[in-house]
Amino acid sequence: MGGLFARLLAHRHPERVRQVITVCSPIDRPTESLRILLEPFLDRWRAADLRALAAEIALPLRVPATAIYSREDGIVAWRHCRDPHGAAADNIEVRGAHTRMSRNPQTLRIIAERLARPRAEPSPGAAAPRDQSTDQPPAAD
Repeated sequence: MGGLFARLLAHRHPERVRQVITVCSPIDRPTESLRILLEPFLDRWRAADLRALAAEIALPLRVPATAIYSREDGIVAWRHCRDPHGAAADNIEVRGAHTRMSRNPQTLRIIAERLARPRAEPSPGAAAPRDQSTDQPPAAD
């Protein structure tokens, strides 16, 4: 859920966030994205409006963002892990299961490359949705 918190912080404090990199985080419709349906339980947390938080997380970011996802995830719906407002180049498919992403060499390489980029100026708005993924799995390294 760290990616969701990162997006929420970027929305609320964009001046303090350089970029957001999510790894297998259900950006789009997070309450419907897990193997366990969360929707029936959302009203149990009365201290927070979880539906409103999910809607805020899904909004376009004003900072650079990278969404890493895997069709082989097994826990989170991979389609929901792509940023619908991000450029195709910023929605990156990798191979592997959700539980192995923290040790996935391809994922770690992408994160390192993105962190090494120079600071970008915040964009005034979001780009139009452009995810050019195909149904073919990514090439293995």
